[in-house]
Amino acid sequence: IEQEARRPQWRRVLDMLRQPMFALLVAASMLYLFLGDLTEGLTLATFVLAVLVLSFYQEGQSEAAIEALRQLTQPLARVLREGQTLLIPAREVVVGDSLLLTEGDRVAADGCLLNAQNLQIDESLLTGESVPVEKATPSDRVYGGTFVVRGNAQVQITGTGKNSQIGQIGLALSNVQAMPTPLQQQTARLVTVLAMIVGVLCMIMVTTLGLRTEQWIPATLAGIALAMSILPEE
Repeated sequence: IEQEARRPQWRRVLDMLRQPMFALLVAASMLYLFLGDLTEGLTLATFVLAVLVLSFYQEGQSEAAIEALRQLTQPLARVLREGQTLLIPAREVVVGDSLLLTEGDRVAADGCLLNAQNLQIDESLLTGESVPVEKATPSDRVYGGTFVVRGNAQVQITGTGKNSQIGQIGLALSNVQAMPTPLQQQTARLVTVLAMIVGVLCMIMVTTLGLRTEQWIPATLAGIALAMSILPEE
């Protein structure tokens, strides 16, 4: 089943640079350099770079850990190929394979039953029915993602990935628009209110200092410093 592609590294860096705190820090360092204060400008730019590198590293470690967990939880499948029984990752099962099922197995893909002994399958993942379904007749359908609760069987695979029943469900769900959670909505409102308040305060400070000293760039720096001190980064 197709999954969302991982973000490229340049996209990760771009997403970090789009954060308001990074934008304020970069703007402040550029203003210092424009004023000719190389010490302040380069010091601030060094801190910006350090935070960026650390955030990039931590985010990469998190994504790598999640991917490693995903690989560890990949189900395995027992198939019969050229007379040999092989234990392979479920994602490597292909149409035409003979899948061997025993009690406790997760069915890797859709298929038709070739033979079975006291086979019962939990299909609640697809149907919602909690009672296991008995499969005994040759050509009975077996579906990927279901769970063998009893018996054993041999199944001829007929559909994998997006061509399976659970794959069709996955494709349908991928088109569903996820709504923001109540927490996300409340946080967005809070951030909007804070940003408006901070914006007004910064404009007042920049205007007041600019009119009093007639030095607008230092006044702008003071406004940026006020914004960074008030806005919570997280």
